Amino acid sequence: MIFLLLLSWLLRDRNDAKKSVPDTSIYYHFSITSFTITFTKKKMASGWVYASGSAWVSFDEATQKLIETLWRSDQATWINSQSFRGPVYVDTSEMVVLYGSYSYTIARVSS
Repeated sequence: MIFLLLLSWLLRDRNDAKKSVPDTSIYYHFSITSFTITFTKKKMASGWVYASGSAWVSFDEATQKLIETLWRSDQATWINSQSFRGPVYVDTSEMVVLYGSYSYTIARVSS
């Protein structure tokens, strides 16, 4: 019974939050300890990742902000990134980052 009530609250609140907060998503963290259930609601903005082998790796925070700005205006340019050891070319229309002779696919994620 309690589980159904909590589930209905989560679904209702999640739908309301998506309507009122653009470009952010809501996720919930559940913690059950000693018969106590804790709910933590957090908002997370969109982030940027790049493909490295079979894994997706997050860019550093400063690079994510720069890529988001480029993406919103559909631009490409060279930027300095702490995620790499030098300048990278970011092309948001092709969704790639070029570093040296390597090309990395990038993706915008909402978590």
